[in-house]
Amino acid sequence: MIFIKAPTSTSKVKALYLTKHVENICLEKNAGDETCQLTYMISSRNENGFSMKHFDEEQFAIGSEIVLTIREFSIIITGDLAFYANVLGMPSSSSYWCPWCLLSRPQWQTLVIDQPTGNEHTAEFQKEMYNKLLDDSRKRLKAQDKKGVSTAMHYKSLTPQNFVPPMLHLEIGMVNLVWDTFELRIDNVAEMIHPLEQDTRKKLIEVERNLFDATEQKKEADRTVNIEIREKNAEIKALKSELKKTKHTEHERKLDLQTWIQLLTAFVDECKSQFARCKENVKDCQKQVTEIENTLTTLKAERGKPEASIVAEIELLLDNFRISRACYHGGDLNGVCCRRLVNYCNAIMEEVKKLYWQRKMRGVMRWL
Repeated sequence: MIFIKAPTSTSKVKALYLTKHVENICLEKNAGDETCQLTYMISSRNENGFSMKHFDEEQFAIGSEIVLTIREFSIIITGDLAFYANVLGMPSSSSYWCPWCLLSRPQWQTLVIDQPTGNEHTAEFQKEMYNKLLDDSRKRLKAQDKKGVSTAMHYKSLTPQNFVPPMLHLEIGMVNLVWDTFELRIDNVAEMIHPLEQDTRKKLIEVERNLFDATEQKKEADRTVNIEIREKNAEIKALKSELKKTKHTEHERKLDLQTWIQLLTAFVDECKSQFARCKENVKDCQKQVTEIENTLTTLKAERGKPEASIVAEIELLLDNFRISRACYHGGDLNGVCCRRLVNYCNAIMEEVKKLYWQRKMRGVMRWL
């Protein structure tokens, strides 16, 4: 990358992209003209190759100079998952297919720490798959084969290795998580809560833990039991094929094959029942969480109007700092509000302390 500055102070710096194999880069004055051109040598990388002097088409004013030369650099892009998918030629697939590897959402959710990840998403795979799509006039390619690919790559040289996580999105996630946890903690310790609501909150923590355990068990079953089922089904299929080829005179061999097929079938049925129980356990835990959350919402409503809660007072306090939960952002703090919250955190926490002690004193007076 070459940066050239014209002699006038008001002129903008011009950037030109050249191949990395160029040498002897300079500006040469044109004969009989008040302009100059960028020239450089392009050399072959072979031992007995050639060298050729190249003149760039663009004209520069006399007195222009090369102010910066960057020999090697990397192009980095950032955005959300939908943007990454579009760049790779995978529009509308970001919620199911990973832009960095060839795994789908159900597959990457069953991975564990020690398990290897999926095959890397490469530009070669994208080009090969897009060519297959062009040749697939009869629409025989399945979604599992296409891996989300539906168009050509927007930038042929940009692959997932050029992606970096968007800092704003990371900041939004971290700030909202911390602030939501803080508000929940304040609500727990500052409000005068009925014992029934306290018990319900404890029960909610317990069933959420049970749901997490049940989900992990299901992931483990996905990773082990499902594989076992597929392997045994393949073995049963092979045995049945062998059974068909067995001659009628080989009674003992046929009997052995039938017995083995029955045992494997029973084993597969038991594995399927085990997996079904795991799925049912997850559903039961999800149902319990929903029921307790609804009960807790009812108890909070009976305790008093939301406008009278300390969390509502804190939200009103945030309005003074132009921080609010935007409806269009799913009820979370958007990027601008997250940064304001971080910038003014000291002043905000001082005001929250005052609200907290005022609420505690009002609760004490009410109980007296």
